[in-house]
Formats: sequence, C-alpha cells, structure tokens
Amino acid sequence: MGTDIQGFLEYDDPNCAREPFIRKTGRVIPLNEYVELRGGKDYRFFAAISGFRSRDGESPLFQLRGLPSPVSDQVYEGLFSYHPTEQISWLSASEIHLALAHLDIRREELSVAALLVIGLMDYLSGRLGSPERVRFVFGIE
Repeated sequence: MGTDIQGFLEYDDPNCAREPFIRKTGRVIPLNEYVELRGGKDYRFFAAISGFRSRDGESPLFQLRGLPSPVSDQVYEGLFSYHPTEQISWLSASEIHLALAHLDIRREELSVAALLVIGLMDYLSGRLGSPERVRFVFGIE
C-alpha cells in the first residue's frame, strides 16, 4: 500500500505583520503543481514529518497537528477536501530540519522532490528573515 502526500508552502511577509501568520496569507505555493512529492515516494521524508512509513521503533519529533491557524483559503480547500483532519499537519522551516535530524536522516537520503521543498523553504526563510515565516502544510495518507 502506497503513501500519498499533498503539500503547500505558505509564507508570510514581515512587512505586513511583526509576528508570523497573525492573519491569513495569500502567499501560497501549491507544491503538487511544481514539485511531484507523490512520485518521489520519499518514505524517509514522510516518516520524519509525519510518522507515516516510519521504521519500527521510530516516532516523529512532531505529531500531526491539523491545519494551522490561520490558514489560507487555497490550502484549506486543497487539503480539507481530500484528507481527514487527523492526516493533516504543518511544520515550519526550522521544524523540518529538526524532524530530519531527529531520525538521523541525511540530505543524501532524500529524493529530489524533498530536497526542492527544503531548499525552497530555506531560501524563503533567508529572504523573509525567519524560518518561522515559512511553513509546509500537508495532508498524508
């Protein structure tokens, strides 16, 4: 049985609010349109961010936590219509790195799709001045 993921990057402009994600953002990158996470079948990445496809005895650093609040309409509609709430979660750019380190996953082990997601998150974090202004919102099953 395969594992399927659908993801979006949301990012927040520091010029609009002092704290990240105080209000809905329209800044969304629908990753399935640009980065084929589904085709990568990167089970180590899936295990790190969600616990899906983890090896025996492994548990993710961050449990699935549902949709972030606030969330953009595009992300809400894109995920909630396809995934049960308990299979939706999100991680900030810094949390992605912590989740990978927690399971001792090296970059060389990741698919090109996962590396593109992480690279884009890192780039946006640098441009926006904080990894907390970028989050990966996903549904997995």
